[in-house]
Amino acid sequence: MLPRHKESSKAARPIRRAIMILLLLLAVSIVSILVLRTIWQHQTNERIKIASPTGINLLEKIRLGGLDQWILIRGWNRDNPVLLLMHGGPGFPCMPFAHVASELEKRFVVVHWDQRGAGKSYSPSIPASSMNMKQFVIDTLELTNLLRARFNKQHILLAAHSWGSMIAALAVAQARERFSAYVAVSQAANAPESERLLYRWALDKGAEEGNKKANAELKQIGQPPYERFADYNKMTGWIGRFSSEEHRPITRWRFVRLALDRCAA
Repeated sequence: MLPRHKESSKAARPIRRAIMILLLLLAVSIVSILVLRTIWQHQTNERIKIASPTGINLLEKIRLGGLDQWILIRGWNRDNPVLLLMHGGPGFPCMPFAHVASELEKRFVVVHWDQRGAGKSYSPSIPASSMNMKQFVIDTLELTNLLRARFNKQHILLAAHSWGSMIAALAVAQARERFSAYVAVSQAANAPESERLLYRWALDKGAEEGNKKANAELKQIGQPPYERFADYNKMTGWIGRFSSEEHRPITRWRFVRLALDRCAA
């Protein structure tokens, strides 16, 4: 009969072997993902390369509202009209997805801006008191003036999505003479009421389909506004489940995939 410690050692060998195999598979997976990301980035860089002597491709830190913030400027011709894009959220910067708008760069000087507290403009030292609509509008108008001066333009174009559309609409209302046009995508007007309507719609759909889990979870969290992001996430999850395919929100994986396509900046 083998001593007890030798029996234990022999029994542990398959476990150690399995752990080593899992670690090896994990390492191979990580390396594969990094290689794929490099390939995707190279393909994207080739597709969106600005091959023009009059072009611009600049990632820059600027000062807005007393705070360091970041912009990405891209275009095939510096003399083209300037287009400032305002991302949604709040806190959902679109700079990682700039390559999706590459066709615009042939006709405009496209400016992506990570608003204060978002993306590259995040800092833990940002005063919480400055995170308000009034300050965001001030930042927007300061950036507008900076772009008008830099590119010698009397007006610039402004395009905004969701949360960004609330800031942009207020900025245009205050200084419409600085803008040649304003384009809104999913213009937000009354965000709290919109979320309450979505909540009631999801609750009605759950009752209509006899989905007891949906009804229980939605009634548990109650209608917005929410103090916890988890509750908001739960509500939007059911909205996505009950929505038709064409109205279903874009999945997180698709955003991740789009961001991985972008060259590192």
